[in-house]
Amino acid sequence: QRRVHGGMLAVLSTVSCFLRRRFGFVRASPLVHNRMKKSKEKELPGASHFDKSLLTERLPLIALRIEAKRCTEFMDRLKPYLLNKPRMKNIDDDDTQQTEGKHTKLLLLSENIKSLALEGLPAELVEFVKSSGAVPVQKDLLLGYEYWSTDHVLKKLLPAGLEVPSSFETIGHIAHLNLRDQFLPYKHLIGQVIYEKNPHIYTVVNKLNSIHTTFRTFEMEVIAGEQRLETEVKEGHATFRFNFAEVYWNSRLSTERDRVLRRVKRTDVICDMFCGVGPFAVRAAQVGCKTFANDLNPKCYEALVANIKLNKVQKNLHAFNMDAREFVRFLVHGDVVSKHAELAGTKIRFNHVYMNLPADAMEFLDVFHGLFHGTDWTAEELPTIHCYCFSRQSEPMSELKERIKNQIQVELTTDPEIADVRDVAPNKTMLCVSFKLPAEAAFAQPSSRSTDTVMTNSEADSSVNQASVESAIDDAAERPSKRQKSEPSNA
Repeated sequence: QRRVHGGMLAVLSTVSCFLRRRFGFVRASPLVHNRMKKSKEKELPGASHFDKSLLTERLPLIALRIEAKRCTEFMDRLKPYLLNKPRMKNIDDDDTQQTEGKHTKLLLLSENIKSLALEGLPAELVEFVKSSGAVPVQKDLLLGYEYWSTDHVLKKLLPAGLEVPSSFETIGHIAHLNLRDQFLPYKHLIGQVIYEKNPHIYTVVNKLNSIHTTFRTFEMEVIAGEQRLETEVKEGHATFRFNFAEVYWNSRLSTERDRVLRRVKRTDVICDMFCGVGPFAVRAAQVGCKTFANDLNPKCYEALVANIKLNKVQKNLHAFNMDAREFVRFLVHGDVVSKHAELAGTKIRFNHVYMNLPADAMEFLDVFHGLFHGTDWTAEELPTIHCYCFSRQSEPMSELKERIKNQIQVELTTDPEIADVRDVAPNKTMLCVSFKLPAEAAFAQPSSRSTDTVMTNSEADSSVNQASVESAIDDAAERPSKRQKSEPSNA
């Protein structure tokens, strides 16, 4: 078997040598340049077809035929004048006839060296090459579709003047694009290139509309790859599994979550009002924070419960599926819907409130007006609120203070901390506003506005999961109802 295998290799080598001598070029090594996974070679239904040979370009080079054992020496001496292109080696096999039993290699020189006279090399290096017996030869590389980047390919394939839409959000194995109207006629072509050029991407989706639903989801279509929207994402030391079509997820907010997590201590207790599938809540629980996380979307809640088990944070994280205002009232007062009335009376103390719902979170600040009236909370124990919002103002401080005042009915006496999260559109920025809840607002006499305001359709979706509530109640019951002021905040 070894003899047969060796014979086949010899035949292939001979054919390769003949072709290279006959046509005077070599192609870029597939081991270096072809990053597409073998599983992607099988054609998928709906795949976009285009002539990849149109992307082949010839790169003429000058190479030095040198003894293989002297490669390191030549590379050290000629380093500034060697071929320097991404994903390409500057040492290539020499398949021409070997002479005098010497094994030789080809050292590929920079594209700036254009003649066999080595014009462009310093005189001392030219002399070194000649005295070392190196032979300048012409060598051409064929750079095909497998070599070129996504940007380069799309620039060649799309009409001239059309901007290349190659940036996308990655959610596990899914690439999420938000193509503008001018790109829609070419959406399958764009999706196919992104799919083939990114080994970790198996599904490419395009967003069809804006996020206008209560559950922060949007319509999408698969434009390339597999029809598989169940995905897994790793962030920090946590793993999250969910169906991207059913829940809200934004990978671009991972850095922002890191920023807020750096501010919390393991002794903190966190109230996450719009937790999604748990990207912040799970990671906070991993730090050691006692965390109470809520989302109105039943699919988010299901994924959150699964992610709690997946990341083994059951001890620190309790999941709820309620209207956000009712959830906060429950934590402070122990108030639950009638079918869980037997659980009423247990109260949770938290010192951070996380409100990542930038389109609407400001409107939910009204729940904190009078929320702590009649409780045994002190002003020092009141939580710090991290509220996300959008703004079109270059100097948003006064605007945001006014919006906060309109909700909590008290003007902030000190400026809140404003963190610039990211630009979401021209002249539109996502911000995080952090401030200590003023005692004047927290202990005010509750108004009808703060007690009666509920989210649209919340009555239908505000039932508390029995197991999650009982778990939270049992955990809270083990802790003293009152704490010394010098102790850290706990549930």
